[in-house]
Amino acid sequence: MKRNVLLLIGLLGLLILEYGCKKDPSPKGLCEDANVKVTNLFFSQTFHRDNTIYGIVEPNDTVAFDSFIVQSFFNYKYVKSTVPKSNYAAYAIVAPIAKTCFEVENLTVELEQRGRLEDVTSLLYCYNQKMPYPGIKAEGTQTFYNTLSESLACTPLGLSLYMYTKPEVSGKVRVKITITNKQGEFFVTFSDYFHIR
Repeated sequence: MKRNVLLLIGLLGLLILEYGCKKDPSPKGLCEDANVKVTNLFFSQTFHRDNTIYGIVEPNDTVAFDSFIVQSFFNYKYVKSTVPKSNYAAYAIVAPIAKTCFEVENLTVELEQRGRLEDVTSLLYCYNQKMPYPGIKAEGTQTFYNTLSESLACTPLGLSLYMYTKPEVSGKVRVKITITNKQGEFFVTFSDYFHIR
């Protein structure tokens, strides 16, 4: 009898420990359901399109202003997991789509030529998996930033940019992309040099 009472007290103690702890309150203004945090932005590739054929732009290649696409992606790290722990699969499974809390405040795209930068953001369209081609015009309005933030709300995080109006710069250039979020973090990446005509 004594053993049964001690066992019951031990089980009740474990039950209290399991369900008695409160979650730490999250600070106001942060996304409470975000699973990943963006750590940096990296340049992926520059492509040129010729009708329906896409090719990689090698460093120092020459492309027309309206035929190149700059592609960049975000690196991120998981900050919490909502994956069920009951997966007993014999093979590895793909990581689930994770939510982010990446609210874009500013996007700047510049062409760098001989150390001089020219802002060409207003000459571009943006698209990704959640904003299919042709995407949206990079206008710098709050509606544009809200749409861009919504498209970056879940992984995978990427952004492709293409030009629809000829810039004033031509010759050897590289693309600089700067994205600022509402938390004040800056993410910057550069493409390789190529010639634009």
